[in-house]
Amino acid sequence: MKKLRKSMLVGVMLCLGSTSFAGLGAAQTQDTQHAAAWAAMTPLAKTKQPTAPAKKSKFKVVAGKGKYAGYSLLKGHPDEKKYNIYFKGNASSYSVIIEDLRGIDLNETIKWKYKGKTRKNTRKELYGFFADTSRLSKSLGMHDYTLTPQWFKDTFGKTYTDWTVGIGYSADAERWVSEYFEETQPSTGSKITLKPDTVFVEPKPKPKEVNMEQLMRI
Repeated sequence: MKKLRKSMLVGVMLCLGSTSFAGLGAAQTQDTQHAAAWAAMTPLAKTKQPTAPAKKSKFKVVAGKGKYAGYSLLKGHPDEKKYNIYFKGNASSYSVIIEDLRGIDLNETIKWKYKGKTRKNTRKELYGFFADTSRLSKSLGMHDYTLTPQWFKDTFGKTYTDWTVGIGYSADAERWVSEYFEETQPSTGSKITLKPDTVFVEPKPKPKEVNMEQLMRI
């Protein structure tokens, strides 16, 4: 009889214990759900991100004067003592011209020889020949002759070298203007960088829609 009472007592305690723990678990679960719901309804405080200081451009622009009125003079490039850069337009479309500061006289008369005959041309005329070699070949009857840079250098010497240096100035000027626009008017294009192991997945074609009326007629 004592054993029976003891077994019944233990069973009641186990039942009570089981009910107590189950209730505690349910209470904890309910509290967690309330906390999650409250967090979802409570807006998070927005943290103000520090802004990086604006990068100072190494270039400076001033208005062109005289025959360069309407253009902007670019200051700050490394060859300012050799040539001035003038430009107009914006990052999308612009034109560039240079003012050579080497003191070259384009009206200077240059003497040069071809097949033992001395010829005369202004520096400006020769620069035109250098830019369009077909004009020179026709004027000299050199239809089957290849005008190479070495031939020009041997024939015209420093005059040709001066011209090639000026062409280099023009190419550099365009590069400096482009860099100026990159600093002051940055592109708004995509900044996405694709890695070498990027995999492109073609989208699967959408299934054709079934016309039920046509299907019923079949």
